Amino acid sequence: MVRCERYKRRHKGWSAKHLYAWYRRDGGGRSHSWVKSRLQHDGLITKPPGRGKHRKKWERSPWPRMMLHQDGSTHAWVPGSQWDLIVTMDDATNEH
Repeated sequence: MVRCERYKRRHKGWSAKHLYAWYRRDGGGRSHSWVKSRLQHDGLITKPPGRGKHRKKWERSPWPRMMLHQDGSTHAWVPGSQWDLIVTMDDATNEH
């Protein structure tokens, strides 16, 4: 577990990336995003500003199956096995 007291004593001012390297070296097993979220939750680091207005949403496809988005990731759904989860989403209807 991330020791927020240790961050305050020894690593104050460090980025989450630098702290994460030390956390892993000391045997920590959580992900970088978890460590960063924990530090943000406790107010030890601030969230970066939001993305600019230049990042506009695109127009949805006018017809179903015209544009499909696909994403995949590996998970340990069954102990001792790594399985891939693939999701395909229709841009027009948001159907999976």
